[in-house]
Amino acid sequence: MSDIHNQNPVDKQINNPVIQGDLVIHGDRKVKRYLTGLPELQDELIGREQELLDLESTLRNAKSVVLMNGMGGIGKTTLALAYANLHRERYTHIAWVEVSGEFATALTSHFVLLQNLHIDKLTGSPQGDVLLILNELANLGGTNLLILDDANEHIKAYKAYLPKDWHVLITSREDLGFRHTLTLDFLSEDSARALFYTHYKWEQDDDTVNAILQAVGNHTLTVELLAKTAQRRRIKRVAELSEALTAHGLEIGRVADFATLHSRDQKIERIFPYLKAAFKIDEDTLSETERLWLRRLAMLPPSFTKVEDIATCFEIEENNTEAWDAYTAALESLHAKGWLIYDDKDDAYKMHQIIQEVARHYMPIVVVELNTLLKIITDLVTVETTTKDIVERFVWIPYAEHLLSLVADGKQKVVMELQRKLGWLYTFQGNYNRAKELLESAVRNSEVIFETNHINIGHYKNVLGWILKLTGEFKDAATHLEKALEIFIQQKGEQDSSVATAQSNLANVYSDLGEYERARDLLEKALASDIKNFGEFHPDSAMSQSNLASVYTRLGEYERARDLLEKALVSDLQHFGEFHPEVARLYNNLIEVYAHFEAWDKAQEASTKSLDILLKTLGAAHPYIKIAERKRDWLREEMEK
Repeated sequence: MSDIHNQNPVDKQINNPVIQGDLVIHGDRKVKRYLTGLPELQDELIGREQELLDLESTLRNAKSVVLMNGMGGIGKTTLALAYANLHRERYTHIAWVEVSGEFATALTSHFVLLQNLHIDKLTGSPQGDVLLILNELANLGGTNLLILDDANEHIKAYKAYLPKDWHVLITSREDLGFRHTLTLDFLSEDSARALFYTHYKWEQDDDTVNAILQAVGNHTLTVELLAKTAQRRRIKRVAELSEALTAHGLEIGRVADFATLHSRDQKIERIFPYLKAAFKIDEDTLSETERLWLRRLAMLPPSFTKVEDIATCFEIEENNTEAWDAYTAALESLHAKGWLIYDDKDDAYKMHQIIQEVARHYMPIVVVELNTLLKIITDLVTVETTTKDIVERFVWIPYAEHLLSLVADGKQKVVMELQRKLGWLYTFQGNYNRAKELLESAVRNSEVIFETNHINIGHYKNVLGWILKLTGEFKDAATHLEKALEIFIQQKGEQDSSVATAQSNLANVYSDLGEYERARDLLEKALASDIKNFGEFHPDSAMSQSNLASVYTRLGEYERARDLLEKALVSDLQHFGEFHPEVARLYNNLIEVYAHFEAWDKAQEASTKSLDILLKTLGAAHPYIKIAERKRDWLREEMEK
């Protein structure tokens, strides 16, 4: 781990933050009071009054992280929301982050949080990103609250880096080993019954209600859903609900025993039959459109997703009034029936993870629908040579990862394509290890289902080879890239653009291995091909010019290197503008060339611009920053000679 962490308290405005409306003034810096959206509590908090007091006391006295754990659907998120909304005025800043999967992914893809912290661009490597964000949080003065909802064991790696002067509340199904832990258990009989009657108004029959609720172990989510279903279905006698549950194979009157179940997953499985029964009771009231959207939403991450983002995932366009109205009406109806949670502040919906599992049980994922969504998400994470706003693609990473977790068989082209595009996107984030895992899986599976030298094997090996170059595994990288080049030439012919890409990638690896003549020969071919296919002023041609110039520099051909780099720079500035990583790379490559000609002013200007652009586009923790800093230090040494 890096030492990026809480800075000296002297550097913090901890004594004098001033709240002005929705802003907090920290010296000469203005920061949004609510760093993220804070979902409102939808219903009255029933049966958790003592736990709410205990949570408030623990957070006040712990002076460190507090973990609230318990099985899924027990009410952890609801209690956290109740606390945050009840005490929101006592805090200077509040941040609410839904984790669900990888902590690093959840934090670094939360663009509202990044924007409100004035982090203009994501920083690069996941570790560096997380530490930088946590550092920014830690340096905000005042009494602040950070809630990390539905976290898992991945957060333990960052335990020491969570902001120490904040109240930090983590909710999780898992026991994560934090010193201060509140375990949320099942509701008491009286509380469970009160919750049931909050949503069910037709009849009061305590004995029958108690028998039903004992059977479900007074599990919060199940109690609420059964009550809402019975009320909406106009089941006017509790005995009718009991009979309906019995008709679906449930033993009413038998007390649920969770004491013998050791894992939380086992306990959740014990609850499933009752949730499934509630679904079956409700099933014939669901329209085909509602069923469709239940299936669709069960394929998205179990976190709040904005209406516009859900629409993007399923290609619903707002200007298509009929489709949009049907879509929004279905979401509103499913929320009214209790299957979705709604946050009106962000206009976002969420399906509880357990509800997702129930929905997928009764309405199994339709392969055609899954494949369609896989293709859409693949497009959303795709980065081409001409892509200008690469970092904006990062927000879709959690969607891609969640989809991959649902896929039973990775030996499908649509899955491997998502792995290829997602892995490539991860290289821009600096997460080379995850990128390598994805592409190794794609290569391994492609070699099983495709014939030898199939074009897709070439695509996967080409990206894997580049990732191995980034991780410093040059010989293995060369092996994969040589095979990719062989496949592309065989399948596409020498003049295809894929051949030029593979030639360029392989040449970079040869250069890393010190085989400059081989690298030069390949790059000259690649450049000629790119100019023929795209023209001289195109990002692909500029990249080949830059790569060839780097090899010319190694071979001492500085004039040829300078001419190519300056030509490439004009092209990329025209296409991308000043602030783009490719422009920074060109400036960085020009430093050594200008230094050779003792054009020190130009070299210094190139160094300054390269580092400035990278910091603004990729951030301080990205691996490219170290490269730029080493080149800057080298230039200073050269100038002092």
